Amino acid sequence: MESTAVPEALRARLGGEGTAGLLELLGSAQREWTGEVTTFCLDRFERRLVEETAGLRVDMAEGHATLRTDIANLRGEMTQMDGRLRTEIAGLRGEVSGQLAHTEGRLRSEIAVLRGEMSGQLAQTQGALRVELVREMQVGFGAIRRELADNRVEFLKWAFAFWVGQFFAVAGLLAVLMRTTLAR
Repeated sequence: MESTAVPEALRARLGGEGTAGLLELLGSAQREWTGEVTTFCLDRFERRLVEETAGLRVDMAEGHATLRTDIANLRGEMTQMDGRLRTEIAGLRGEVSGQLAHTEGRLRSEIAVLRGEMSGQLAQTQGALRVELVREMQVGFGAIRRELADNRVEFLKWAFAFWVGQFFAVAGLLAVLMRTTLAR
């Protein structure tokens, strides 16, 4: 602040050194308060950012674990299906071995059709699971991005409120000092 910002009556009352001392006191108080508010806000923001990042990592780890479990379950089901199919085929071969070549060819073609259908259904199921997982991840990441953006706006609103509060506090202090000085 410049000494011209101090009213003439107050400058005359305090003198040159008193006015300079008052301005220095007000300037150092402003710098100290500004530093404390900035540090507090940055600490709070960093803490929130760390919390959100940790939550995101946990969600991603859980999603990864769920995906691994689903794949393992799917492999188990495929193994069971494969075992059942092999058992059925072995039984059919035993029955069919005594039949005519025509009947054997017909059964082999039916088995081939079944395998094709099961492969198609399995591929379709895997594709649907992948699409659903990607969609859910996109929705989750979008929500996290929106929340981070909302937090930035909230931080700016609070910073503005602190600066406005500081302005009115300094203005009030100056008004009290001016009244006190004028009253003498």
